[in-house]
Amino acid sequence: YETILKYRGVEKIIGTYVKGWRPSGDGRVHPEFLYKPATGQLSSVNPNAQNVPAGKGLDAGKAALARQFRRIIRAERGYKLIEFDWKSFHGATMAFEARSPTYLRLSRLGMHDFITSHIKGEPARFDWPDDQLKDYLGYIKKKYKEFRDTQAKPAILGMQFGEEAWGLHKRYPESFPKENSAQSIVDLVDGLFPEVKIYKESIMRQAYSKKYLVSPFGYIRWFWNVFSWDSKMHCLRPVKGKDGDANKCKAFLPANDAFGHKKEVLLELHKKGLDEKYGLCNDIHDALMFHCPAGLVEECVETVKPMMEAPSKVLVDPTVAPEGLWVEVETKVGNDWSEMEETNGY
Repeated sequence: YETILKYRGVEKIIGTYVKGWRPSGDGRVHPEFLYKPATGQLSSVNPNAQNVPAGKGLDAGKAALARQFRRIIRAERGYKLIEFDWKSFHGATMAFEARSPTYLRLSRLGMHDFITSHIKGEPARFDWPDDQLKDYLGYIKKKYKEFRDTQAKPAILGMQFGEEAWGLHKRYPESFPKENSAQSIVDLVDGLFPEVKIYKESIMRQAYSKKYLVSPFGYIRWFWNVFSWDSKMHCLRPVKGKDGDANKCKAFLPANDAFGHKKEVLLELHKKGLDEKYGLCNDIHDALMFHCPAGLVEECVETVKPMMEAPSKVLVDPTVAPEGLWVEVETKVGNDWSEMEETNGY
């Protein structure tokens, strides 16, 4: 069975990515970008250029295959690839919607490390100053990196998209082989950030009552199957899974806040002609990628990074973002997509 699974992994890389990403005459692929996702995110086909394996996770074989594929996505001679990635973007927008300054603070300092510290019995404290907390979370990340990456991180990411223990088990079976293995983390996070749990419950009731939600950017999404009647328990229960809307309505506003802000940045780049000047070539989940002339790399980083980190003019809240929500951006530069070095500026 192990050999079969390895074979299937190689077969998928070759079929979906190597053949699917076959370049045209100019040596590049030209995906078609669409507006299909209900969250406001862009999607792409022929090929799907936004869903590329990153080479991370529990399976070393799959990680190696992913890195090998990314290595063939290279900058032309005289150019560099630059990737700008909003850090903990959906953590920040979840904090915005839940109006939780505490959740926002931890999303910036290291939410995954904070949760890990509590699970491992070395809990970081809310009342520590930022410098002390940041240093301590760095120690936790280094000491418990494998657990942090395979347990705490997928749990937080999944919960920000509306998942609970059952959903985490289904989405990340390698990290949570049983539902109860995820339940303890869910209970911990809900206990540490009760305001986020309250938000998720209230937004389900709102979606159930109105049958739709409208985001700060004006996107509307309809929800017809949030709750169903449980005749045995004589109460309404959230409808989860593929056909249910319970998780979808919890995830909609934080997701759309992120993608709505991202589109504002894309429009600003286009308005100033910077998308063409610096070679904007891909829109990935929480990131933008440029195929930039080598001589303009420093200028690109110094120009684009502040634009992406600027406070939102739409996501404004007197409690968590009185001057507009902002999110830190991580920058990586390299010759190919497999070997990208982080830089915070020049």
